[in-house]
Amino acid sequence: MALNFSMNTPIFLDNQGCITDKITSNFCFIVDKKSPQYKNIHKIITDNKSLCKGNVAAHFMKYSIENCDFIITLFNNISQLELKPDFNLSNTRNFRLYSFASCFNNHSTDKSLYIDIICANPSARFKQISQPGKVMLNLVTEYAYFQGFDYVSLSALANVINYYRKFGFRHINSYGMQENEDITRLALLNKNNNIQDNEDIETVLKIEYALQLFNKLDNQDDDKLKEYIAAALKLPDLDDDQFFDYLGMLPPHSEKDGKNGIYDFTMLLNDNGFFNTPLQSKSITTTVDTEYLDELIDCMTNGFTMRKPLFEFQEEKTGVYLDEPIVFCKSKSPSYSLPNSYSKSNSRKNNSKSLSNPLSNYLSNKRSLSKSMRSNSSSSSSLVELGKRIRLNSSSSSRKLRSKRPNSNSKSVKRSRSASFRQLQRRKPNSNTRSKSKSLSNKSKKTRKTSSSKSPNPFNKMVKSFNSFKL
Repeated sequence: MALNFSMNTPIFLDNQGCITDKITSNFCFIVDKKSPQYKNIHKIITDNKSLCKGNVAAHFMKYSIENCDFIITLFNNISQLELKPDFNLSNTRNFRLYSFASCFNNHSTDKSLYIDIICANPSARFKQISQPGKVMLNLVTEYAYFQGFDYVSLSALANVINYYRKFGFRHINSYGMQENEDITRLALLNKNNNIQDNEDIETVLKIEYALQLFNKLDNQDDDKLKEYIAAALKLPDLDDDQFFDYLGMLPPHSEKDGKNGIYDFTMLLNDNGFFNTPLQSKSITTTVDTEYLDELIDCMTNGFTMRKPLFEFQEEKTGVYLDEPIVFCKSKSPSYSLPNSYSKSNSRKNNSKSLSNPLSNYLSNKRSLSKSMRSNSSSSSSLVELGKRIRLNSSSSSRKLRSKRPNSNSKSVKRSRSASFRQLQRRKPNSNTRSKSKSLSNKSKKTRKTSSSKSPNPFNKMVKSFNSFKL
């Protein structure tokens, strides 16, 4: 039977976000428009204004939820209620939304599952799951893996590109194609940028643009650079403190000439077709082109296309396998104590209906097997050769152990056993141990006598009377 994520049924997770066969307070719930819980989830997402920390517009979020193919949600059962088929998710007192993802099925175009929106709930206190956004991203990738997709794709804003790159997302166009070397190089250079706000990224981009213009015109006057930065930021003037504060926002590798920074990286992504709304690139002229900068920033707000391969894929420059799971789960699920509200009959029903147990075992075994095979094999060796090596190594190790292990039927072993047995027979206890044993036996006899004298046994009287009658 083909394993699959079950729709409209809770899939239980442990505290690490791994699928488990035990009933826990954390559960994943997948719905589509036909699901009875769709209206409740729609209401929870649209009414919660703190979702996504305000980075996603309300009208865009509503449009995505109403037009997506399905929604993957992550909830916490606060009251640990019994999850009956007709339970109501809209009750915020009993259920808390951790995170959600609205997804589109692009299997017909590029065989990818597209994540339109993925957000965490910052108002929820993450006591059970520490990183609900990461867990949600792992659930989406595993769901796509089981549905037979080749990629998981999304449109990442500039401030989260490095975050998604940690989990194997890259700027890839077609099947099996490596990322552009220049994109990989600039991404690694800007890997340690701690800029988390989109407005700060836009500011750094404009400063780098002004600095490149300043170096292109071979100007050596700091006042001229102040004018360029003020014009790019649309400010009337800059004093010395503001000027040095803006220059301090630049990464170390771009603070001299403004190159190899965020501006060059975004322009390279635009030239390679990873802008969702492409922009006609222009070379830097002799003046600050504010209209072009505004168009560039507007295109950046729609995000950059990124894909994570779900088949075996190794990056040539870094040697990293991009198809690795986001959350590594153990093959054996940790044991959990069932909540008091769940009865034994209900737990049996849920365990028999849900597919979480074979699903978690299949995923963990396949992922751990592939990981161990990759660590033991080189990039050029094939899987068949690797299997032969593993068999040869196991057979040789077993042969070595057999050669070291003595034969039980050999004469030397029999002699040693017989000698040890004779020594045990010849061994006599010491006088001290004898005296101790005698004293203990005497004490036990005395205690027996005293106990019998204190409490006479009625059975003894019956025996005496019987003997007298017999005589």
